[in-house]
Amino acid sequence: MSRQQIQLANLLSNIVMAAVLTVVATMLLTPPPGIDWGAGATWEGFLATFLAAFCIGYTVGDLVPSIEWGTKLGAKLRAKPGTWGNYFFQSLILDIVMVTVIVAILVFIKLIFGGAGFSMWWTMCMKIYLPLLGIALVVILLILKPIMAIVMRRGSHGAAA
Repeated sequence: MSRQQIQLANLLSNIVMAAVLTVVATMLLTPPPGIDWGAGATWEGFLATFLAAFCIGYTVGDLVPSIEWGTKLGAKLRAKPGTWGNYFFQSLILDIVMVTVIVAILVFIKLIFGGAGFSMWWTMCMKIYLPLLGIALVVILLILKPIMAIVMRRGSHGAAA
C-alpha cells in the first residue's frame, strides 16, 4: 500500500471515528442539569470536540504504526495474514492506541478550558474510556475493511490511468 493510500485510509477512518467518539463522549460527559462543565452538549462543543478528535486521531494514525503492531501481535498468536483473527488484532491495537490518546487529550482540553482544572482528569478519563474503547472497536471492525477496499480500488484505478 502506498503512502498516499495509507493517508487516505487514515483520513476516511478518522472522520468516522471522530464523529462516533464525539457523539458518545458528549453523551457520557454531558453534566446533569445545574452543573456547568464548560461547553456541554452544544453545537459549538460538538464541533470543537469533533475537530480536536479528528486532528488528534489523524496525527496518531499517521505517526503510530498501530496496524503493523496488530499484525505482529496476530502473528505471535498464530493468526494468519488475511484472516479474521489477524484483522481483529489489527483493529484491537488500532482501537487501544487511538482511543487512549484521543480520550487523554480531549479530557485534558475539556477540563482545562472548562475551568474544572486537572484534578478530575483521571476520573473523567475512566468515565468514558471503557465505553469508548468498546464502541470504537466495533466501529473499527465495521469500517476498516471497507475503507481499505475503497482505498485499494482507488489506488488501482489511479495506477491504470
